[in-house]
This record gives sequence, C-alpha cells and structure tokens, in this order.
Amino acid sequence: MTQRPPLPSLRSIRASFTVLAIAALCLLGAEVLAPVGDASLEPATQAGSPTRSVDILLLDYAQRLSLQTPEAALPVLTDLARGSLEDDVRQRAAVLILDCITRSPNAALAGKGATLRYVYVTAEDEQVRQRALLFLLALQVDELPEGAQGAFLTAILPQVLNSARKHQLPASVTLAQAVLESGWGRSRLAREHNNLFGVKAGASQAAVTMATREHRDGEFLQTHSRFRSFEGVDQSIEHHAELLAGDRRYAGARDVWSDWPSFLAKLAPTYATDPAYAKNIARLVERYELDRWDGLVQAGAVYDSAG
Repeated sequence: MTQRPPLPSLRSIRASFTVLAIAALCLLGAEVLAPVGDASLEPATQAGSPTRSVDILLLDYAQRLSLQTPEAALPVLTDLARGSLEDDVRQRAAVLILDCITRSPNAALAGKGATLRYVYVTAEDEQVRQRALLFLLALQVDELPEGAQGAFLTAILPQVLNSARKHQLPASVTLAQAVLESGWGRSRLAREHNNLFGVKAGASQAAVTMATREHRDGEFLQTHSRFRSFEGVDQSIEHHAELLAGDRRYAGARDVWSDWPSFLAKLAPTYATDPAYAKNIARLVERYELDRWDGLVQAGAVYDSAG
C-alpha cells in the first residue's frame, strides 16, 4: 500500500508564499532602485512645483532610510503612496514599500494589509501588482482551511484573482467552482489534465475521455464525455474566466457580477445540469468565506476601467 505524503502545515504554506514572493522579486530583477533624485523625476521639479519637490525629498529620504531600517521607512512611503498628488511618486513609493517588506517581512506596520491592497489595486506595473498580491495573500494564510484544502486555495488564488479582475467576475464563485468540480484538486481530471472545472473538449482540442454523471430528465445518469486537457492550471483558470466573460449565455450573470449570489443564480441553470449546483456552490462560498476577496477584485476592476 502506497503511503500518502503528509498534508502541508499552515506554516509551510506561509513559508512557500514568502519564498515565492522573494523568488519572483529576484526573477523580475527587482533591486534597490537608484536614488529618486535622478533625471527621471527632475523635470517637473524644475518646472516649479513646491509640493512635488517636497515629495521627492521625502521619497529620497525614505529610500535611503529603508536600506538601514525598513520598518522606519514604511510609514513615510505609505503616506507618499496613498497621498502624493504625483503619480510617478506614488508608483515609486509603492515599489519601495514592497522592497522594505522583502527585506523585513515581519516588520510591524499599522494597516499593512490595507497598504498592500492599495498597491495591488493602483500599481500600473504588472510586476509590482503581482508582488503586492503575493505579500497580501501571505498575510491571510492563517485564514485558509487546514491541510490540503488550504494548500489547494493557496495554489490557485493568485491566478483566480487576476483573471477575475481582468474579466470582471466574482472570484468567490470561481474558487467554489474549482473546489466542487475538482474535489479540492484531487480529481484525476485535475491532477493529470489540469482541468479544474470539468470543461468539455471541442473536436480539435486535446482531450481525455472519462466517466461522468449528468442530470437529465430528473435523474442522474452515468455516461462518458471528452474533457479538455490543459497544459497547466493557470491555463484552465484563464479559459474558464474567458468562457464566463465572453459567452452570450452568461450575459445576464455578467450584468450582476459584483453581487455573487445574483451572479450565481443566473449562471447555474445554464452552466450545470445539476439542479442543486447553485446551492452547493453557495454553501462552499459561505463555509470558507471565499467572498472575502471579491471586494479586492471589484476595486481593481473599477480602477482599471477608470484608467
């Protein structure tokens, strides 16, 4: 009998998030940036804006301080990121905040979660946005379920949130669908073919034939279907988001996407044959509080639309 490996602890999940964030920082080539008083920020100062001059001086001071004492620099950088009238100053302060947290991940900062949310929503650089999201999710690891369930959510959360923001969908419903359809990532279709949502395959798409249950004429029937085989989990998540965001059958659900119960009520009858599908999805959302990230997704989508 093959012995199953032990389930990961929350401590190991948190460690994996921190390592992932720092690894991403290294891979993206993020380094301590040059002093902020360089040519890229000087022209507007020379144009005579006293407020801009003060902000740049504060930014330069905070950057130098961050090299020695990241905790002391964070409050100054947070004020600049959220309060400066200069867009480039705000964006630069956001980068420096993430650098401080990288150097001192346990640094105490009042409202660290709110600051990371703000950076994720408003960062113009996609790499900065993703770094902020990884750190934000690392702060919330203790709120996830224990063991394999928490590990599954940890693995799919970044891509689900990004796709939900991009396509204006409730992340809570997508997360619950992934949990239900894949059995917390344990189904053969999920493990061997990266298909988290039971997506059927077209005639020309890579596929695998598997047994499944379909609800027809008031009863469940055993049948076989061709399911899509994806190269990776991220591809499965993005395909699912594109389907819900683009298929005309789900137009009514998209109209109420910011309210997940209404979205689910309009989605379920077309998406699944099981009459209890909406009830099962709602139960998962509520039990595991999967809607806790919907506000973050909505704020990001609104910001993107305004830009």
